[in-house]
Amino acid sequence: MSAVPVFCGACGKSAAPESRFCEDCGTPLKTVAAVTPDLTSAAAPVIPLPTPAPAPSQAPAATTARGVVLRDTNAGPGLVVVDGRQLTFTLEQHWRSPTSAPTVNTQVDVARDASGQVLAVTPVPESVLAKEKLDKMKDGMNDLKDEYLPKLMVRVDQVGKPLLIAVALLAIAWIWLPAVSINISASIVQNLTMFDLLRLANVSSSLEGMMQGGNGSSGLYGFLCVVAMIAPLAHVFVADKRAAFGLFAPLAFLVLTGLGIYLKIRNLTSAASESMRGFGGSQMGDFAGAMMKQALAAFSVGYGSYIALIVALYLAWRGVQKVLAAR
Repeated sequence: MSAVPVFCGACGKSAAPESRFCEDCGTPLKTVAAVTPDLTSAAAPVIPLPTPAPAPSQAPAATTARGVVLRDTNAGPGLVVVDGRQLTFTLEQHWRSPTSAPTVNTQVDVARDASGQVLAVTPVPESVLAKEKLDKMKDGMNDLKDEYLPKLMVRVDQVGKPLLIAVALLAIAWIWLPAVSINISASIVQNLTMFDLLRLANVSSSLEGMMQGGNGSSGLYGFLCVVAMIAPLAHVFVADKRAAFGLFAPLAFLVLTGLGIYLKIRNLTSAASESMRGFGGSQMGDFAGAMMKQALAAFSVGYGSYIALIVALYLAWRGVQKVLAAR
């Protein structure tokens, strides 16, 4: 604690700090002690820090969604549909393509602010659309695989792979492979599938028509051919024991159809010979017969018929086993 100078209250003259009386007028003096705070012993006052102001909330970022242009900008603002809502846009303010103008049904990406107003309309590139379509197809195939493939495999196990392969080979042989080849010349060969033969046999009323071919319907022959292809599978899905006889259907069809076509060609040949004989005598008839034989010699059996015959024999053998096992 330290004393500070004082002044006389009577005359106003200053006096030394240790003086008790004024040197001029002798008036008693009073000293005022100035207390210096001890910073080492007394705790400093705690001054609270100001609380920081909360940061302003940020506005939601713009969102982008796929849309379709409903109206172009040729006669005013365009119109785009996004999430079921129709929104307008302009070419100058919103369109984001330097190479193309908006057209109806164009796939676009639409950017919108928090209030739903359009900020930008950008056409989706063709490469992106193609990739999305491919991805969608892959997803669809995966769904089909996950849903139907197990069921199909159950059916395959139920039918048996050998039987399925045999039926598939039979269908290929009758629909795509040549059943008969016609040697028109030394360098020209015309191949006819089984269905071609059935169509010719159904629509042609002359041997010339059968030689030249046609585009008619196979009629009853075609229907019986389809039945013969699927009949070997009947015993798998039908509980009746007699369904096993469907395994004999392809062989029976080949025999009966081949015999029918042969008889039809023979009758047409005989009719042509008789007609020529009546027109020009026996010599003309013999000549016509020789011509017909030469024409028939141009026909040769194709490898499709051999494959179909082998498959039909195999199915008939399985049919024999099936019938004997059912007894």
